[in-house]
Amino acid sequence: MDDAGTKFVEGLNRCFADVEDPRVVGRCDHSLLDIIAITILAVLCGAEDWPDVELFGRTRQDLLKTFLGLPNGIPSHDTFGRVMGAMDRQQFAAALFQWTQTLHEATGGKIISIDGKALRRSFATKSGKAMLHLVTA
Repeated sequence: MDDAGTKFVEGLNRCFADVEDPRVVGRCDHSLLDIIAITILAVLCGAEDWPDVELFGRTRQDLLKTFLGLPNGIPSHDTFGRVMGAMDRQQFAAALFQWTQTLHEATGGKIISIDGKALRRSFATKSGKAMLHLVTA
């Protein structure tokens, strides 16, 4: 793993360590960190929905494997949507904010442009969860 990849994964581990994994223990094919990392990177690169996130991962799988585990390859777009949709939004937002703060500090306080978007089909009407909004830096 190169230095930038190591720092990226370490930063995500620190910032997202307290985000609860909503999945049943023992029935997960992909690590939560891998799902979060691919989602963040894909959205930063312009992904607008879960198929875009999956496509991003599949087309960059060799690169992603240099700093992510990916023991079972890239998750499907359904897995991305299901896991990210089930995650506690407040925990995720707090972790994402903390991560963007570490980016700000790592750049020596230089300005980081922030953009936001709503991910289609990320809501869960039955459980009362609103659409997932991602902020990109």
